[in-house]
Amino acid sequence: AIDFETFGLEGLGNQEVFAGGWGIDNKIKLYYIKPYEKPEDVVRNTIESIFENKELDGYVFYAHNLGRFDSLFIIKSSVNMKDYVIEPIFKDNKIIFMKIKNINTNMSIKIMDSLNLIDSKLEYILKDFGCYINKGIFPYLFVNENRLFYKGKKPDIKYYGNINIKDYNLIPGDDWDIQNECLNYLEKDIRGLLEWLKIYSKHIFENNSINITSYKTLPSLSLAIFMSGFYNSNSNSIKMIKGNVEKDIRNSYFGGNVDVFINEIYNGFYYDMNSQYPRAMLEDMPVGNPIFTTETDLFKIFGFVYGEITAPMESELRVPIIQYRDEDGNVTCPRGKFKRLIFSEEIKDAIKNYGYSMKVEYGYQFERGK
Repeated sequence: AIDFETFGLEGLGNQEVFAGGWGIDNKIKLYYIKPYEKPEDVVRNTIESIFENKELDGYVFYAHNLGRFDSLFIIKSSVNMKDYVIEPIFKDNKIIFMKIKNINTNMSIKIMDSLNLIDSKLEYILKDFGCYINKGIFPYLFVNENRLFYKGKKPDIKYYGNINIKDYNLIPGDDWDIQNECLNYLEKDIRGLLEWLKIYSKHIFENNSINITSYKTLPSLSLAIFMSGFYNSNSNSIKMIKGNVEKDIRNSYFGGNVDVFINEIYNGFYYDMNSQYPRAMLEDMPVGNPIFTTETDLFKIFGFVYGEITAPMESELRVPIIQYRDEDGNVTCPRGKFKRLIFSEEIKDAIKNYGYSMKVEYGYQFERGK
């Protein structure tokens, strides 16, 4: 586990690191900023101390909220880490994985985001998993660049966030040292994260023979569990389509479609439609190997077809339903003629019930299956 503690400049906004640390089963290393150091020095010292231990080569470290927090400080500090190469992997505008390598020794570590395994606050996770270690108490709102070395009476309760008066009264009132309190708090976070990860990884391995460090997110871990323990490739083979055929077929996928014509109503009903995907999956699905076809008779094809679609006039259909994506990526439901690839059963329904027509140019023929 690895973690950094920060404070907001002027109480909010940009964050600066003032403490950091990492831990394995039998070792915890903690660092607190010194009067002559910059925040980047704390990050560099924390990372470099890992690489002083050759036995940690190849280790996977977890940071809780790496993607939108800890990774930012590591990358910012990398400017001063000349002997290291940092390779971040992004998904949905956040970092889900980092590899750090020492170019002199070739030793490397990986840092992953435990928030991608369970999306919750560490405090709640520790309680839910019955961990012995609970998250500590620290007055984050009290910390600023002028109080990094404060010693004296404990801060007012208002600096502790949502702490209750009972817990606040248990904190010693005199000889309060911000450095000691911060490092104690940081150590509990690291030990707590380690305890939870050990419980979680042991459960996954014992039940599924899978190492969680091989998967960066919960969806990928869930898929691995399904494929290894519940999927029978002999009785239910899922065809994995790749290459240009996959790229072409993906062009037929648009997602949901919403049109708003009246922005406000004064008397109406609200309907929440559930389980539409499971319901649709009870219908025939395209399965097996796709076969390219120049068949132009739409009703002889089950799969995906490309051609010119003609939408009905407004007098026939007030709200058009077939989507189209232009060269700029904009999605509309146009009138008139347009070309696209579409699932055969979708356009057949549009022809039968909504007045559309289509001239097919080519298609991908599939078998029907459940």
